[in-house]
Amino acid sequence: MEYRVSVDTSDIHEAISLLASALYGFAEEALTAHENDETDESEFESFARDILGVIASHADLLAESPLRDEAEGDGEELNSHE
Repeated sequence: MEYRVSVDTSDIHEAISLLASALYGFAEEALTAHENDETDESEFESFARDILGVIASHADLLAESPLRDEAEGDGEELNSHE
């Protein structure tokens, strides 16, 4: 599987928002995959939970996330390619 995030903007704030949104989605996906393994929590899982916590604390600044979507509506699409 290949993951790709494309940021098509000249606004640095929007670019960071889009990238943070993508990182949130990827970290959430990876954490879900690790949780399905039913092994002891790894260093990666701890890292992913930390990422999710930090990004979630700034959900109002994200371009797209389940957290923001619940509060504000739809965001822009981010791409994940298989």
